[in-house]
Amino acid sequence: MAIFEGYPEIRTEVICASVRHPMHVVECAKTGADIATVPKGSRPEMMKHPLTEIGIEKFRKDYEAVFGK
Repeated sequence: MAIFEGYPEIRTEVICASVRHPMHVVECAKTGADIATVPKGSRPEMMKHPLTEIGIEKFRKDYEAVFGK
């Protein structure tokens, strides 16, 4: 983060806490955070994305068209 660049002698790590939504994790990464605390229950939600689901379904259909069920 820019505020710390002027003080290279100070070693810091920026922590994002109380992350509750996948977009919060994205914002933490964009801002340069070193660590994000994410509750265990929120992690499965971060693994889902509509385009991934669409891609998996297309792959499954293509596979079945070639190799069968």
